[in-house]
Amino acid sequence: MSFVNKKFGFDLDNTLINYSKAVKEFCISNKLKYCESISELRTYLRKEDSSDQKWQFAQGWLYTEGLQFSEPGKGSYELCEFLELNNCELQIVSHKTPYSSAAGGFKDLRGPANDWIENSVLARFFNRPNKVHFELTKAEKVKKIQMLSLNYFVDDLDEIFMDLEFPKEVIGFLLNATSSQNPSIKCVPDLCKLKEIIINEY
Repeated sequence: MSFVNKKFGFDLDNTLINYSKAVKEFCISNKLKYCESISELRTYLRKEDSSDQKWQFAQGWLYTEGLQFSEPGKGSYELCEFLELNNCELQIVSHKTPYSSAAGGFKDLRGPANDWIENSVLARFFNRPNKVHFELTKAEKVKKIQMLSLNYFVDDLDEIFMDLEFPKEVIGFLLNATSSQNPSIKCVPDLCKLKEIIINEY
């Protein structure tokens, strides 16, 4: 199956947005042990606080003020440019509630995310109406992927691909992973490698 003229979807957080520098800044500001990624920070804070309040506070900061320290994921611009040149339709489908939790300060989450996209080098690919979709739940995210009739979807969470409603006709790529519980999903270390796979296999 050729990837030309296909519909290609991306998750946003930890996929098109790399939070490594924001995580580092958060750890320094809050005098925490150094963590390299959001997943490492989440695991660490949940071990420290079983109530999950510390992680929710961190999450509220990372997805708002922390965006100023974040940058496009490795290879994201090059991949989007390549897909655009091959007449692919690009979409973002993200599970993002309107506001953070009480522990996170009830902060607006969608506005800062939109601002980040608009001010990044990726804006040229997603600056048209109906290119960015924020869904209230993970189930609604999966439903949106199906409604958009996407041919490909990239995410950093295996649980999206494990959802029983995830459309079987969509070719999924799990980012920053070496294995998936879904045997039909391809694992890729970064978006640079994903571009290679698309060129060589599709």
